Amino acid sequence: MNNSRSFGEELHHARQAAGWSLRILSQYVHYSPSYLSRIENGLRPPTYDLALICDEALDAHGDLAALVPRPLIGPLRSLSLRDGDGRPPRVPSANATTDRVSSAIRGDDHLVATLEAIFDHLRHLGKQTHPEVVLAQLDVFMETVLNAAAGPGPVVGELTALAARCAEFTGWMTQETGDLSGAARWTAKAEELAVRAGDLDLAAYTLVRRAELALYQRDPVRVAGLITSVGAAPEVSARTRGLAAHREAQGHALLGEADACQAALDRASVLLSGAGVRSGIHGPSSVADPTTLVTGWCYHALGRFGKAAALLEDAVRDIPDQGRRVRGLFGARLARAHVAAGDLDRACETGDLALGLATRTGSASTYGELRALAQALGRRTGHPPARLLHGEIVNALHRAGRAA
Repeated sequence: MNNSRSFGEELHHARQAAGWSLRILSQYVHYSPSYLSRIENGLRPPTYDLALICDEALDAHGDLAALVPRPLIGPLRSLSLRDGDGRPPRVPSANATTDRVSSAIRGDDHLVATLEAIFDHLRHLGKQTHPEVVLAQLDVFMETVLNAAAGPGPVVGELTALAARCAEFTGWMTQETGDLSGAARWTAKAEELAVRAGDLDLAAYTLVRRAELALYQRDPVRVAGLITSVGAAPEVSARTRGLAAHREAQGHALLGEADACQAALDRASVLLSGAGVRSGIHGPSSVADPTTLVTGWCYHALGRFGKAAALLEDAVRDIPDQGRRVRGLFGARLARAHVAAGDLDRACETGDLALGLATRTGSASTYGELRALAQALGRRTGHPPARLLHGEIVNALHRAGRAA
């Protein structure tokens, strides 16, 4: 490849080397021949998505994509960064009633078990319904647990650890409303409580969550810094280190570092193979094999759309019915992979399912994927189902207050 040539010139050269006309190329990448002609002649700048699609269609091994800057800076439009006042989350203050309740809880390990069961129910609810519904209940639950953990007693350490888990989960639900700043503050609160409780594994996991927030802000460099801090201390479980390797792989994928991404995915697979992902007390619990889902996500980011679609098809199908939130998120990602790979019929089928799940869960993350899907479908106006789904997604985004 001649690095002095522009993307348009290299695209023209690669197309001619393949013996393809503009019309043939347009059938593979689903951009019109006239649009592609303007790209080749330097009359329009290429997008990075177009570069990835052309690269895969022409089997250019990343050479075409390398000529277009990768969009790394700036938050996803799916999530509104509401700065608020920058203060930590509200910690409820005790009153006479909660003091009496808290004293009773501190001396009764059976009630601690009951609180843990309530929290497990809230986590289960969070997989299926709107985050605002869950947050309203978490607020009351957090008040009870924090006040119970405020004084001396034989189970204060357990209560503080439970409060830390509750703060981490509250951060995730806050993220799902679109408030990344609030999610970051809750995650910091979770780290503080985890350290106070002596739960260093959960404290390390909060770094994984902060790395996930950095991914949503398209900041892979910060992801790498956070994951490096997780470390391999004996107190950090293989499961937490495996989930950290997932975030590391996604960061490498955003940077286009395919080999480093695959190495991190392989490391995650080994760490999580016997770590009991579903039985963990923090982190994802809806997916038996999260590495397959994350690998599909990474392959999509790297422009390996066909491989991404194949992996995500099986992985999304295996998500249990109660995991509506994660099924919607990765279902929308799967639909995007199908669009980029040229299978519009399957893209519309999976996209329609993801849209239905998004409206039920109110997931800001899923709406962000659907917005990107709508943008891709908007260029496929000659395909009636794609045109119909595009309109339905735009209308749903408008109703949800997340303008397309």
